[in-house]
Amino acid sequence: MKAVQSWTLLKYLPLIIGHRVAQDDEHWLFLLHLSEMVDFLFSPAYTVGMVSYLREMIADHLNMFSELYVDEETGIRLKPKHHLLVHLPTVILHSGPLVGMNCMRYELKNSFFKRCTHIMCNFTSICQTLAYRHQQHSPNSKLTNANVRDVIVVNRSSNDVISNCAFADAICAHFQVEKLMIFA
Repeated sequence: MKAVQSWTLLKYLPLIIGHRVAQDDEHWLFLLHLSEMVDFLFSPAYTVGMVSYLREMIADHLNMFSELYVDEETGIRLKPKHHLLVHLPTVILHSGPLVGMNCMRYELKNSFFKRCTHIMCNFTSICQTLAYRHQQHSPNSKLTNANVRDVIVVNRSSNDVISNCAFADAICAHFQVEKLMIFA
């Protein structure tokens, strides 16, 4: 899966199957902790207290991972990317929020080249062929507006009261929650 697909799955999996999983399952609790930590990591702003809390959250995450999955007999152990988590609070203090430093847009750009390398059967001048195809593809996509996506990309989100939604009764019935009436 691509990074954005994994991120989306992590964000929405608890909503989709959460009611079918035992609430005391340690693997489920680990997944929920990971989801909370990822949301916290990509916050748009931080305070010094939030960074301190993030340090503790990362330590808890690594401890939970070690207890659940690290096994010397099978060869499963912590990877370098787990160690790099320890340094993220320091990076946030020095460079600011991580939300502006992710590489999702670069992965999107690289997907063009990945698709081309899978399609073409040129083994002598791969770089030249990729450069030529990119030069042909870029102006064509600009002229035909092919670079404009017809999928919804959420850049900012907001919270809304369910009772304001058109299908509030159906939503509340599905998730088995009470509909509270909020008057402004």
